[in-house]
Amino acid sequence: MKVNGVAQTATVTTALLAKAESINHKTLYIEAENSQYKFRLKLISDYNNSLNSIPLGNYNVDNIQTAVFYAEFNILFKLPTGNTASYHHLGTVLYDVTSCDSNQKKVTASFSCFLDNGFDDDFYDSNVLIPTTVEITEGNIDNIEYTVTEY
Repeated sequence: MKVNGVAQTATVTTALLAKAESINHKTLYIEAENSQYKFRLKLISDYNNSLNSIPLGNYNVDNIQTAVFYAEFNILFKLPTGNTASYHHLGTVLYDVTSCDSNQKKVTASFSCFLDNGFDDDFYDSNVLIPTTVEITEGNIDNIEYTVTEY
């Protein structure tokens, strides 16, 4: 993926499909990180069946009212103190889930998003540049294996 035009790679630290039939939701949550950032991705679909997968197709932030095929993305900046900071609000996000294998519990998708921190200028937090906007392009989730939890 690229963060504001700069290529980044990240290691997946969490990949979980949470199924909750009682509220008619499945949520795929993936967290990944590198030396600069933590990335948090979330895809929500309706429960639709007991399979250990989410439906294929497009997920975006605009579906928040129905929570069907809804998506989120967060970026946290790693600070020299060991803490992380999140300043940006999601503007747009689009995921295209092209594969989600219920048996192997693996997902593949592409994504892009735009985030804004609401300030007029870039600023520094603990000597880390926090840009006014963050644009994620060429994002890929490629055969990420996930665990399943039923609530």
